Amino acid sequence: MSKKGRYIICGRRIISFAICAILLISQTGCTSGPFSDDSGNGGTMGQSAADQTLDIASLQVQNPDIFGWIYIPDTNINYPILQNLQGDDEYYITHDCTGAESSDGAIYLQSANLSNMCDFIEILHGNTINSGIMFSGLSEFLDKEYFDEHPVMYIYINGNALAYEIYAAYECDYVDVLRSYDLTDTIGCQEFINDMEADIATNGNVRTGWEEGVTPYNFLVCLTTNDLQNPNKQINVIGCMIGDAAGTIDREIE
Repeated sequence: MSKKGRYIICGRRIISFAICAILLISQTGCTSGPFSDDSGNGGTMGQSAADQTLDIASLQVQNPDIFGWIYIPDTNINYPILQNLQGDDEYYITHDCTGAESSDGAIYLQSANLSNMCDFIEILHGNTINSGIMFSGLSEFLDKEYFDEHPVMYIYINGNALAYEIYAAYECDYVDVLRSYDLTDTIGCQEFINDMEADIATNGNVRTGWEEGVTPYNFLVCLTTNDLQNPNKQINVIGCMIGDAAGTIDREIE
């Protein structure tokens, strides 16, 4: 039998803040509005989630590979999200969000993922080359105090605004999650959760009570980047969906 996925509250203590914030942003025009001269903390292409001036449709005119935006308040992470329409997962390692060549790259979703954010886990990649840009700030989440102070991330796609509780941050050996697990059924999803738990226990931070909320029926997003100090390692910051403003996030699970 198949079962529809659903979002489950991972952390009770922040849910009121998360859902109120996401509804406020969606009602004030996160997917439509004027360009801003002030791109905010992070920000690019003249737009920013920090000042609520996102216009995803206009960004797609500039580059059709852009399908959304990621924002973590009080961090430098405030960027468009891209997925190469030709299926080249290496393109945005060496090109920025406009398509211009750049060693900084851009934030991109693997081609095997659905850009509607309805997969069990969506893998977002970003370079760590220059300090203060792209996903270089993910290493900060390995610090317990910083992790505790940054509990929520937001992802905006055309017509929707999503909130995720950041429930885990850890360093692990490099692994291509989408090719290492069969995430089309609950068994493969649970295998990922079990392996993630082992990695967190070795070197990471996690929110109390996460086991009660994170299941194969959730919608997760994993932000991942390279570790400059350990080339064979990667840093992962994982969020669990706690808000879906448009109510469109769903999937069938075996």
